[in-house]
Amino acid sequence: MPALTSRTFLYHISRNLYCTLTSLLVLVIYYGINTYNLRPYNTNESKVEVGTSVVEIKSDAIPELHYILLWGDPDQAPFSHFGEGRSVFEEHNCSWTNCYVTSDRNHLPDYTQFKAVIFYGPSLDDLVSRSQLPRRRSPHQLYVYLSLESAANYPVCTERWNGYFNLTWTYRLDSDLVWRYYEFQNASGFDIAPSASVCWQENKANYRDEDLAEIVRKKRKAAAWFVSNCDTTSMREELGGQIRQNLRNYDLDIDIYGDCGSLLCPVSAMDICLMKLEREYYFYMAFENALSDDYVTEKVVHALNHRTVPIVFGGANYSRFLPPGSYLDAREMGARRTAQRIAELIRRPNEYIQLFNWRHYYRVRAIAPGIQACHLCAAINKHPIPRNTTIQFRRWWTPLTSCRDVIIANLH
Repeated sequence: MPALTSRTFLYHISRNLYCTLTSLLVLVIYYGINTYNLRPYNTNESKVEVGTSVVEIKSDAIPELHYILLWGDPDQAPFSHFGEGRSVFEEHNCSWTNCYVTSDRNHLPDYTQFKAVIFYGPSLDDLVSRSQLPRRRSPHQLYVYLSLESAANYPVCTERWNGYFNLTWTYRLDSDLVWRYYEFQNASGFDIAPSASVCWQENKANYRDEDLAEIVRKKRKAAAWFVSNCDTTSMREELGGQIRQNLRNYDLDIDIYGDCGSLLCPVSAMDICLMKLEREYYFYMAFENALSDDYVTEKVVHALNHRTVPIVFGGANYSRFLPPGSYLDAREMGARRTAQRIAELIRRPNEYIQLFNWRHYYRVRAIAPGIQACHLCAAINKHPIPRNTTIQFRRWWTPLTSCRDVIIANLH
C-alpha cells in the first residue's frame, strides 16, 4: 500500500467528515419528519397502519378533517344513527366525507378543539340539572341544537338558551338544517317537498292506473292505525275514537294495532304489517302525538309508499308536505265529516283512485336517518366560521302559550 501524502491524507479526512455530516443530517431530517408526523390529531394528515404502529403521511389533497362531538348518550337516537368515526359519511356517499363523529370527549386533547358540538334538545334539562354542560367554549366552535321531538312535548321555557346555539337542526322547515323523514321528487329527480315554498303540479284529470285499480278492488277494510302512545298532548286518541264511532254508522271500523288496540304489529314485523296495509286497507291514520309547526313524522310514508291514503292530524300546514288531493285532514274536517268522506270514497273506487293522482308527477322516498349527517358535514365545510348564535332561541322554538300549558299540566 503506497504511503499517504499529506494531500491524500487531508482528502480522506475531508471525505469521511463529509459522509459523517451527511449521515447525521439525514438522521436529523428523518427524526424531524417522524417527530412531526407523529403529532396527534393533525387534521391535514392521513393515517396508514404499518404492523402495530401508525405512520402519518402528509397529503395536501386531503381536506381538513372536522371533528364533531356528540354531547350525550351515543346509544340513544338520533345519536345512535351516526356511529363512530367517518363511516356514516362514507356509507351514505355524502358530498363531504371529511368529518369525524364521536361521543368521546377525550378524543382530542381538549373538547374545545372539536369543530362542532351537538346537543340533543330533550336532554337539555337533564344536562343542566346534573351540571354536565361544557364549562369552556371556543369561539371557533359550532354549538348545534338537534331535536326530532316536538316543541309541544319538549318546550324550551327559559331564556338561558338564547344566544347559545349557532345552528338549529330539527324537523322545522325554518331550521338551519332540516331533518326530513321523506322527500318528494319530481320527474326530473329534483327534491321539491317538504318545503316552506312548494309549487305542486296541477292534478291530471281522470287519472288511471290499472295496477293500482286491481289493488283497490281487493281492499276490504276501511282504515288501519299503528299506535302505541295512548295519552298524547295532541289528544289524537280522542279524535280517533270519535271517527271510529262515526264510521260505525256506515258499518266500517278502524283496526288499531299496538298497545292502544287489540291487534299486534311488532316492530320486527313492520314490513309484513305494511304489506298487509297495502293489500287490505283504504286509509291509514297518520296522527301525530303533538300539534307543533311542521311536525310531520314518518307515519305518512307508511301510507304513501303502500298505496293507501293517509288521514293526517297534526299542527303542520300539510300543503308544504303532501300534494293536494292526496290525503284527508282530520283536524280540518272533524270526526263526522272525516268518517263520512271515508265511506263515500270506499263506495266510489274511481274517485278514491284520484287521490293517487300525485303518482303521475312525483315519487316519494323515505330518508335513512344516517343520511342526515351529510347535511351537517356539508354545513361545516361550507360555513367554516361559526355563524351568529340564535339570539331569541326560546321564542323561536317554543311559543309562550306552550310553556304556560306545560306548567299548568305539571301542577296537575
